[in-house]
Amino acid sequence: MKNKKFSSTLILVLLVNIIFAQQIMSPDEFLGYELGSQFSRHHQVVDYYNYLAENENDRVKIVEYGTTNEGRKLRLVILSSAENMANLEAIQENHLKGLQSEETGNTAVVWLSYNVHGNESVSTEASMKTTHHLLTQRSDFLENTVVIIDPCINPDGRDRYVNLYKQKKHKLLQADGNSAEHYEGWQSGRTNHYIFDLNRDWAWITQKESQRRLVAYQQWMPHIHVDFHEQGVNSPYYFAPAVEPYHEIITDFQRSFQDQLGRNHAKYFDENGWLFFTDERFDLLYPSYGDTYPTYNGAIGMTYEQGGSGRAGLGIYNAEGELLTLKDRIAHHFTTGISTVEVAARNAEQLITQFNSYYKDSETANTSYIIHGNSARLAALQTLLEKHGIETQKASNQKVKGFDYLSGSEKMINVDAEAMVVSTKQTKGKLARVLLEPKAYLSDSLTYDITAWSLPYAYGLNAIETEQRIATSTAPTAKESKTALQKSYAYIIKWNSFESAKATAALMQKGVKLRNANRYFGFDNTNYDPGTMVVLQRDNTEIDNLNGLMNALQDNYHVEITSTNTGYTDRGKDFGSSYFQQRKQPQIAVLRGDGVSSYSFGEWWYFFEQDLNMPFTAIDTNYLSRISLESYDILIIPSGRISSLSDRQNEQIKTWTQAGGKLILQGSSLAFAKKLGLSLEKKKMEYDIDKRLPNDMREREMMKYQITGAIFKAEVDQTHPLGYGLDAHYFSLKLNADNYELLSSNNAIAIGKNHRAISGFAGEKVQKNTAKTLLFGSEGLGRGQVIYLVDNPLFRGFWYHGKLIAANALFQN
Repeated sequence: MKNKKFSSTLILVLLVNIIFAQQIMSPDEFLGYELGSQFSRHHQVVDYYNYLAENENDRVKIVEYGTTNEGRKLRLVILSSAENMANLEAIQENHLKGLQSEETGNTAVVWLSYNVHGNESVSTEASMKTTHHLLTQRSDFLENTVVIIDPCINPDGRDRYVNLYKQKKHKLLQADGNSAEHYEGWQSGRTNHYIFDLNRDWAWITQKESQRRLVAYQQWMPHIHVDFHEQGVNSPYYFAPAVEPYHEIITDFQRSFQDQLGRNHAKYFDENGWLFFTDERFDLLYPSYGDTYPTYNGAIGMTYEQGGSGRAGLGIYNAEGELLTLKDRIAHHFTTGISTVEVAARNAEQLITQFNSYYKDSETANTSYIIHGNSARLAALQTLLEKHGIETQKASNQKVKGFDYLSGSEKMINVDAEAMVVSTKQTKGKLARVLLEPKAYLSDSLTYDITAWSLPYAYGLNAIETEQRIATSTAPTAKESKTALQKSYAYIIKWNSFESAKATAALMQKGVKLRNANRYFGFDNTNYDPGTMVVLQRDNTEIDNLNGLMNALQDNYHVEITSTNTGYTDRGKDFGSSYFQQRKQPQIAVLRGDGVSSYSFGEWWYFFEQDLNMPFTAIDTNYLSRISLESYDILIIPSGRISSLSDRQNEQIKTWTQAGGKLILQGSSLAFAKKLGLSLEKKKMEYDIDKRLPNDMREREMMKYQITGAIFKAEVDQTHPLGYGLDAHYFSLKLNADNYELLSSNNAIAIGKNHRAISGFAGEKVQKNTAKTLLFGSEGLGRGQVIYLVDNPLFRGFWYHGKLIAANALFQN
């Protein structure tokens, strides 16, 4: 009897699927071409999903969660059975109760993210096929799942790639990898408008797309999240399980369920004779990926990687002589997408139970992070944490024993009521630990990305990690009241955080002239350090209502502004001293194009337009020698292969600098110092590799000479303009093993004898080589100046305190 009932149900499902299949146009039918025969532009993808929502409005819902920098729509497509969709809000509400360890419903939530890298273009195409198949052939999977599809996380990058490919493609399939259509050029489609990698931005949410996606993600908090990617042309398909290192908080269930999914995928790949690999290359550590961030939020977070990427086009021959087509790539991503939903539907109850357990475990956590320091930096970190749903509290006055981030040792310290407390005993406690702990445990030094990111270090704050129970203030935080500034002889802006730089840029945009103090001074009980900005009434007689402008400034920025009616200081230099030089908005140019890292340029681009809201001129290396640099005060050469500049361009930049320009060199572009005849020297490292070592051991032996994103403690000369506003120590994120000898003078920020990495992996040999090396400094050249940025102060836009160093390079002497 049971078998007859089952057979009847199955027949009914099949009949329903046949009816749906007849009613709903496939992507091929709607678009007018076979998927894989050409690339679909973003507007065509939007149109197809609109069509589905209009014709299947009881099973398909579209949620627009934002727009890109270039105005393209960011959308989620939500699929489920008609019954579930009718109760979608209740399902969503019940599911989110799991975060509070309450009993929830019986519907699993699966989120499939496509095309975070725009030139990994197959996945958006696969998303349409997957959606159509779920609605027409496997609607049974939707009975106990809600499937959320983000067809294209990065439509700006994808359309950039698709448009460029269409411009260069041949009429007939050209699968020769040497053909121009298989090369994108300097600004590839991988990144977003600002040339940021959105797959490194989940936790830092610097980019518009990431910020809007996070809001949508927190409204659902899926049980499974898959990030669809592509890798090199010659690589077979990759799917989970991931390789070590895994972060310690990842549960046994999260590990084992990856394996369960992988075995289901393998079944289909084996049937088709498709190659794949697992447990290699892709780890689960760095928290800002599309697999790790969901994992640290309780999901089964995974990356799926198809061979192809920006070089593959519609078809390309790989190293084995096999033709890899766009249709092949679609088929592979389609298969793992459907397989994922299948496994979720089959294990919905277990997914829900284990997800709830992940959050229930936080109730017994007892680690707290007490973070203290500059109030503006503290406020910036608090804003970031709260966007992730991490709760913060104010401390009460007390003594606390724990691990002190600044000294790197156990200490007893006095905590005041200005400190911020983050406890792991909260809903997002595990995520808080990942982001705030001083160092993540590494089970393996071979990693895919950086191994250190602790946010107190990134924000220039000190912290204590403690197991001690912390008393917090229950009183609501009073809104800081600021005394209105009266019209005065001068206004004084303390220079102690990146907020000071943002406020300075805002004044410059209004045409306000400022003077920066190159020596300390004081009035009454207040001392002002070098770097302080002074706005004199006499310098700004053409500015209407300067006093109103200054009051608006202190309301809009987290800065300390005071006023005085005299230029006669109680201590230090007076305002008429030569140590107070007038500053107006500098004219800035940044090199881009061949020879310059597109990522490095993008970080400066974002820094100027989104952080400082300042104009700059982007100059391409292709036409640099045909223009004059005379109208620019500052020229920035981001990291890159500076050897690609011609002799004429080298001489052009040298002459401009000698005439009084300020040249800023970053990262690998420091090699340009040699061409300028300056004294900067790269520190040599002696390699001592046993030549008899077996090949399978050489990679690990070489790790002794590598840095995979580690944090080092550096000493700051607070009297050097690059060190203005910083504390006595700066924590720098070193991304590679490049070290430079100390200069004879003007070593603004340097690593001293204490050369050990305080967080993250750095090989034994390279750590020794890091002792007594330069991080940030300067040299004179004629009447000009060359600024050296050895480490990247703008890395991925999230190393907040580094932005102050970049601002010092612009605004201070």
